[in-house]
Amino acid sequence: LKFLYQYYLDNGSSEGFRIFKASITKISQSGIYDHLGGGFHGYSESPRWYVPSFEKILYINALFIETFIYAYMATGDSLYLDIVKKTADYLTHTLYDGNGGFYLAQLPCIELSDNGSYYTWTEDEIKKDEFYRKEREKQ
Repeated sequence: LKFLYQYYLDNGSSEGFRIFKASITKISQSGIYDHLGGGFHGYSESPRWYVPSFEKILYINALFIETFIYAYMATGDSLYLDIVKKTADYLTHTLYDGNGGFYLAQLPCIELSDNGSYYTWTEDEIKKDEFYRKEREKQ
C-alpha cells in the first residue's frame, strides 16, 4: 500500500492512487478493522475477510496508522482520520504498558478453545459507538 501511495506521489499515477484508496477503504470496512474497539487484527479467519484472527499486533497497527494518515492527507476524508485516531487510542489505552513501553500484541484468548470470546458487545455498547452512529446517519 505504501508503494502504491509513493508511486502516486512520484509519478502522478491516478491508477496507483485508485488501487491504494480502494484497498484501504475495503480494509477499513472488513472484519480485520475493529470498528468498536479500534485497531486492526493481524489477518482474517475467513475467505471474505469477515472473521478476524482477533490477535492485534503492535507493528501492524503502527503501519496502518501511517497508511491511513497518507490517505487522509491525500483526500481529506475524515473517515481515514477517524481510523487513525481510533487506532492510536487503541494502542495507547490497550497496548501501552504504563512505563514508557508497549506490549507486542493483544492475544485473542487465554485458552485456545475460546478464540476471540472477549470480543463481544451488547447492543447498547454498539449503538454508543461513534463509527456506528456515523454509518447509521449515512443510511
